[in-house]
Amino acid sequence: MSHHKNCFDSKKYPFKSSYKSLQKGQMGYNDEGQGDVLQFVHDNPSWSFYFRKIIKGVSRFNRRIAIDDLGFGLSEKSDQRWFSASERAGYLEEFIEKMDITKFSMVMHDVPIVLSYALKFPERINKMVIDSSWMWNMSDGFRIQVMSRLLVGTLGKFLVVSFNLIAKRIYRNVFIGKVSDNVYKHYHMHLSEPGHRHVTWLLPKSLLSQRGWLQGLWDRRDAIRKRKVLLARGIKDSMLDEKHFEQWQSVFYDSKVEKFKNSGYCPEVSRIIS
Repeated sequence: MSHHKNCFDSKKYPFKSSYKSLQKGQMGYNDEGQGDVLQFVHDNPSWSFYFRKIIKGVSRFNRRIAIDDLGFGLSEKSDQRWFSASERAGYLEEFIEKMDITKFSMVMHDVPIVLSYALKFPERINKMVIDSSWMWNMSDGFRIQVMSRLLVGTLGKFLVVSFNLIAKRIYRNVFIGKVSDNVYKHYHMHLSEPGHRHVTWLLPKSLLSQRGWLQGLWDRRDAIRKRKVLLARGIKDSMLDEKHFEQWQSVFYDSKVEKFKNSGYCPEVSRIIS
């Protein structure tokens, strides 16, 4: 098992990592602070480092649990055949059950695995912060379709696995504003070995093939209508437009869009990164 703890700057990521044994491997996570529980779930190809500054700010007032999904960050990187979006949703559910968390708020970014859990157990969710995510079939969107099909083909797989294309190049481009090399290296060093990068390719591939799973999430949206939701929107985001957020607002009775004028697809990071 390789957790890469020595690869990271402890001043930028000063948290103690723990591990929970799941059926498919050891999931790394941080569990700090006391009070109402906040569960943080990162995107592809990131890890809990994405939420580091928010975590520092809220852990004095809340219990903060931030996972590194299997194959990412400090979690185990072993058999990567089992990393579709729906399977990741299952890993999150298994983790929460083993942690015996019964009531909490969720902060999520990108892939809608958290929403799968919220729809299954809406009574456990207090509030949600949705950062550049969705729970419907987005394959009709031109930019999403072109990007996904380029990535999931043979050439895309070669570039992702051989050169860490998603973590080193594509992901960096979604940050609007200056991100130093010293900071950004934390977003790709956890995928330093070619054998660890398949997971970043398998996830977009699965989202193209699992349209039925995404449609199933949308069809069950009534289950979470009463949840209080904050939607984070980066105004300079070239992937998610105004209609995307209007669709989100149609789901909830009580939602608010927080707009970040100088941010792109990663508004939380773009605003407070240093």
